[in-house]
Amino acid sequence: MKSRLKLRQKIIVILISIAIIFALIIAFIGDNSKDQIQNVTTDLVDTKTQKYAELAQNELNQHLHTTEYLKQTFENYRIFPEEKRREILSGMLKETLKANQDLLSAWGTLKPNSIDQLDSIYKNQKGSTIAGNFRYIYYRNNGTIQLNDYIEQNPNKILTGKGYSKVENSEREMILEPFYHSYSGLEENEVFKTNIIAPIMDGSRFIGAVGVDLSLSPLQEMVGQFQPFQESFAFLFSQSGKLVAFPEMAIIGNSIENTGLVQNDRLNFQNKIKQGKSFSFHTTYGDDEEHYVSVAPVELGNTNKQWFVGVASPEKVISGTAGGTINNSLLIALIGLIIIGLVVWYMSDDIIKSIQKLIHVINKIAIGDVNKSMKLNIDSADEIGQAAHSLNKYIDGYVNKTEFASKISAGELDTELTPLSEKDLLSKSLIEVKNSLQKAKEEEKKRQEEDRKRQWSNEGVAKFADLLRHNNDDLDKLSYSIISNLVKYLEANQGGIFLLNDEDDNEQFYELKASIAYDRRKYINKQIKPGEGLVGTCAIEGETIYMTDIPQDYINITSGLGEANPDSLLIAPLKTEEEILGVLEIASFNKFEQYQIDFVEKVAESIASTISSVKINIRTNQLLEKSQQQAEEMKSQEEEMRQNMEEMQSTQEELSRKNQENEKMQKELAKEKALLDALMDNLPDFIYFKDKESKFIRISKSMLPLFPVDSIDNMIGKSDFDFHKPEAAQEMYEEEQEIIRKEQGFKDKIQHEVTESGQEQWVSVSKLPLYDENGNLMGTFGISKDITQFKQMELEANKKTEKLEERLKELESYQQEAVLKSKESKGLIDVIDSLMWRAELDENRKIVSTNNLFLNGIGFSDKELEEKNFVELIMEKDKEKFNEAWEKLKQGNTQKITLQLQNKSGEMVNLFISLIPVSDKEEKFYKALFLANENGYTNS
Repeated sequence: MKSRLKLRQKIIVILISIAIIFALIIAFIGDNSKDQIQNVTTDLVDTKTQKYAELAQNELNQHLHTTEYLKQTFENYRIFPEEKRREILSGMLKETLKANQDLLSAWGTLKPNSIDQLDSIYKNQKGSTIAGNFRYIYYRNNGTIQLNDYIEQNPNKILTGKGYSKVENSEREMILEPFYHSYSGLEENEVFKTNIIAPIMDGSRFIGAVGVDLSLSPLQEMVGQFQPFQESFAFLFSQSGKLVAFPEMAIIGNSIENTGLVQNDRLNFQNKIKQGKSFSFHTTYGDDEEHYVSVAPVELGNTNKQWFVGVASPEKVISGTAGGTINNSLLIALIGLIIIGLVVWYMSDDIIKSIQKLIHVINKIAIGDVNKSMKLNIDSADEIGQAAHSLNKYIDGYVNKTEFASKISAGELDTELTPLSEKDLLSKSLIEVKNSLQKAKEEEKKRQEEDRKRQWSNEGVAKFADLLRHNNDDLDKLSYSIISNLVKYLEANQGGIFLLNDEDDNEQFYELKASIAYDRRKYINKQIKPGEGLVGTCAIEGETIYMTDIPQDYINITSGLGEANPDSLLIAPLKTEEEILGVLEIASFNKFEQYQIDFVEKVAESIASTISSVKINIRTNQLLEKSQQQAEEMKSQEEEMRQNMEEMQSTQEELSRKNQENEKMQKELAKEKALLDALMDNLPDFIYFKDKESKFIRISKSMLPLFPVDSIDNMIGKSDFDFHKPEAAQEMYEEEQEIIRKEQGFKDKIQHEVTESGQEQWVSVSKLPLYDENGNLMGTFGISKDITQFKQMELEANKKTEKLEERLKELESYQQEAVLKSKESKGLIDVIDSLMWRAELDENRKIVSTNNLFLNGIGFSDKELEEKNFVELIMEKDKEKFNEAWEKLKQGNTQKITLQLQNKSGEMVNLFISLIPVSDKEEKFYKALFLANENGYTNS
């Protein structure tokens, strides 16, 4: 039977049939597409959650790294001088708190005598316990950083605390469960925080813990900003399930199971938390609204623990996103059907083919098989052409997004993506992912740069700490080693170290101790007074000077290519407390960054401390050597003085008798002078008169045999230069001219002469000015009495007398020197008493005397020590060593050994000891001088 339907009706029937079939196909494809798109959306939530977990991880690990840095610093305590260790380590805690605003507190607790032997000194002091062990706690109070002034009365309480014990048992870093705490004790001042604690290990031995208190408010603010979709929210909880961040602030600190998010299988939820991996689940929350919850772990350094970031998104939002995509697809299908209905009358065959192409492409899209080869080549301007254009645009956009996602997953974060429209949420989300990855990469790069700078600084501090332990007995070598290594480490070009020269208190200056340029050592003598130039200014003000605009004539850097001005100049003081011991000056063609300047200032403190110790050691060695030398000299002088006194006593009577005889002889000579005119020709004494030119006017006959002349007349007009050697004649001439100038002579001077004929004689000489009858000076006259025979008789006695007189003068000089040396020795002892333990031990090793440092260190009183032998104070393991040293000491050899003593409290005291023997007049050992340095420095 033939159909009665017209062709148009048949087409309509066919069109309706096709429309029904096409609608069924679209419904089927749309349902599958909805599921797939919804899966893509939940995957995006999972990706966002993972990203948020990484951001939280970076935030927390930053503070874990800070704690790890403190741990490494404490474990390297040996690089610091023992007497400075507590000051340096507590300073590191304070500086850490300054540099990290999120931290509420930084603290360190050490076991007794773990890093030094100074617990007895620090008892009952801030930063210590009642027992004296290290316990510094710095905290923020109203914007300032303060040291906890409470002194723990029960040290065992802090050494057995819950967090401390956990770290001691595990010997690994820990982050404690978050909790509320008020530093003021008031509830309104409570903050939500956690503790990060790290163990301090000395090799394999646990010696204490260091930690920081972290405010969780910044982390809560960051998590509160996580919102991948509208109406979604993020939260953060610990491994035990305690909430750290949640939209409802009132339940923070409670278990996540109390929020209503975990309703059904709580055991399964807890098991997944224990596995420490990402997971997701569906739940109802709020007004019984279905939510999709994605959870990702936050790895916490080496703590072997995780916290978790979660994101809860309403199912309606996720479904709405998928439904919008399906509606768009149905709209495209509807438009296609309308186009087919309008043109089917004219192009049924083409329409059917076009529809088939559209169906093929839509099927491909439904299963996610999309590429540019699927683009439709339909150039018509009707609805089918528009549908094809929209599909082509969708394909281009989808391919571009796929390529964009592939590139950013490969790390090509410079790739650009243009959204198809303002409603293209997927493109916007991918762009946000890219931006987040770029930001994370930049933050990672910044963190790596900060880590590099921090590592550079830490390695430098360790390097110079090791360097400062060498050459600490030679200031010149130490100075050159410091400046050469510092210039090299900073990659600078030129540097110098100026040290304070205070040998003259009235004129102190800074002396260029060592300098270096282009890896060549430069020997330059340079002195700068305080306040003179930039170096002098730095020394006066005690502040670092950094310049990049340097005067042309201030400094040049010389190389093989010529001379040039540096681009930057760094001048830093070597300061210990408020004393400026020197200045570092470093020039470079490169600009110094702030972390390099901070490093130089930090190293400068260690250099100043080392230089101060070196100066003290050098001075102490000099004083010890001088003391020993003076002691030996005084002993020798005392013996010689005693002998001289005995000899002088035996000859004083003889000298007295001789002086009486000389006085009698002088009286006789005075009488002979009165009879000069009458007796010139008769007296045996030598009498002569000379004019102003020291030429003879008259002589007595007794003098004639003394000269190679025949008569007295041959002597007139001649001088001593005609008869004596030039040296002797010149001496007599000057003597007589002095009498003429001053008009004052001398009497009874004993002279020893040798005549021209070689005859030896002794004469008693008087020389006086000669006046004429008018009182005018006309020359000199002299009387010489020959006492040769007398002198020859007493020659031996006189020689002995002269020798005794010389010894008497020497003895007086020795006495003066002895007084001075006694004063110097007292001053030396005062200096030693201010620096070292001092005691005297008798030959039986009993303690005779001590200074205050010895008494304070050992804890016994003078009266208690009188009943003790020094050996009783020595630890049993060191007694044999001390006995061996004592036997060598008794042979006159100074001994230097290390010993451990036990003080009154039973604590061990480590000492470096010098034992100096002291002998009596017979060179017999009778006592020993005991000197000790508690910090262990060797004075060799």
